[in-house]
Amino acid sequence: MPVTDDSLWAEYAQSVQPLAQKKNLNPKTVPPRLKVRKTTTGILLNTLDLHGKTLEEAYRLTKTFFDLHFKNGTKQIGIITGKGLNGTGKIKNEIELWFETPFFKEKINAYHWENDGGVLSIRLKRQQKK
Repeated sequence: MPVTDDSLWAEYAQSVQPLAQKKNLNPKTVPPRLKVRKTTTGILLNTLDLHGKTLEEAYRLTKTFFDLHFKNGTKQIGIITGKGLNGTGKIKNEIELWFETPFFKEKINAYHWENDGGVLSIRLKRQQKK
């Protein structure tokens, strides 16, 4: 009588031990879900992204960003304004006017546009020691 696949399978199925008796020597434990908390690590990011911000939000964030980096002694920072639709970005067009105010003038040494006008690279002055 020739051996068929059905008979081979039947013999194999009878000889296999159930898996319930097998002990797992390396149990994989799933860690509990971690709660993500925002903490300050003391590392300052040197780039500020203003995409999607209103002019008021962008001005407030830029002012805080400058103040923080100026006090920390950072030499070079960057601000991503974006180019806007067909080069008509509101923040891009306003930010150079902000730099003419005394608050920014006393902190900026030099700046120039990069990425065809989407990113400002800014070199800050050193803080005067009192």
